[in-house]
Amino acid sequence: ADRFYQMGQILQQRPPTKQLIVESKSRTRVLEVRESEFHEDTVNTVEFHPMGVHVASGSHDKTWRLWDIEHKKELLIQEGHSGAIYSLAFQQDGSLLASGDLHGVGLVWDLRSGKNIL
Repeated sequence: ADRFYQMGQILQQRPPTKQLIVESKSRTRVLEVRESEFHEDTVNTVEFHPMGVHVASGSHDKTWRLWDIEHKKELLIQEGHSGAIYSLAFQQDGSLLASGDLHGVGLVWDLRSGKNIL
């Protein structure tokens, strides 16, 4: 069954692939990946990387992922939250990402190393 969400969420899911359609004021991008490579639960939030070619998604599966939209592949999968992720924000230069979960825990990630730094 298809699931439809608001701007910046999954708008369509059709097995065996899933589409993450991300919209902002200036652009719309579609990321279609095999279901086995996608989040294991509902996507709660998405955010464009400042360069515009990557997008981050946060999920109820307690992970966030960084995607290459052009090549339709996952670049990073990050674990470390104990609750569903509902908030993502990139630093202006795109080198760091902050993630926030259902329990109010915020973490900061260095995208160059893929490590949690705060």
